[in-house]
Amino acid sequence: MDGPRSEVVEMVTAAGSDGLKVVSIVGMAGSGKTTLAREVYGLVGEGFDCRASVRAGRSSDIAKVLGDMLFQVDRAYRGRAVGAYYVDMLISELADYFKDKRYLVMVDDVWSVQNWEIINECFPENNLGSRIITTTRIEAVANAAGDRVYRTRLLGEADAEALFSRTTFGSVGRCPPHFKDVSAQIMRKCGGLPLAIVSVGGLLASKAHTRDEFERSGLKWRENSELEGMTQIIKLSYNDLPPHLRPCLLHLSIFLTTMRLK
Repeated sequence: MDGPRSEVVEMVTAAGSDGLKVVSIVGMAGSGKTTLAREVYGLVGEGFDCRASVRAGRSSDIAKVLGDMLFQVDRAYRGRAVGAYYVDMLISELADYFKDKRYLVMVDDVWSVQNWEIINECFPENNLGSRIITTTRIEAVANAAGDRVYRTRLLGEADAEALFSRTTFGSVGRCPPHFKDVSAQIMRKCGGLPLAIVSVGGLLASKAHTRDEFERSGLKWRENSELEGMTQIIKLSYNDLPPHLRPCLLHLSIFLTTMRLK
């Protein structure tokens, strides 16, 4: 986390114009966008007049997103009856509240340019050094939202091994010798994706006490109901593919499975 965190903090805090700046973090599902954004949000929060952290999501209720934001910055807000007009009212109230303040807002998991454009209406340009941090898995959203864009990367072998070891065995370098070959296979299967490594590592830490259990749980994690959250993220990513790419991905999966069996 150290390198990416430092890069994004630099993007957010870089000296220059006191105008409103938006930094967008983009990457595939499970690549650590939200974790990184929360780290940065916590680190740079000092010195702002008000802060808010909200989640948009794929089928976001924009009124709820804006209501959550307003409640976090103004605890006097208690919500009102929803309706089409209500979004406009919330935008007006938020813009009025922010107009003379230096604010920091994190908007997590933005799925469409249209939703971003609505949310963005809340953020007035007041030349007080306000900052917005967004996360998204969609490049077009990141480019529409961010003055600066940070693209998350999959973990390299050393970082993947360190994360797996900390999650599974409690600290780096504590993998028992008789588990090392199986651990290497499991990490290859996770493909450097932080969510997969943490999910599988957590399962193994609580379930696997013998080599057989370790191997069975680690290499057949897709069949385990305790990893349902990760399965849902993979399913969501698949469903978001354009229709012509879905069969392409399925055929590729069949091909890779066949090659592996050979």
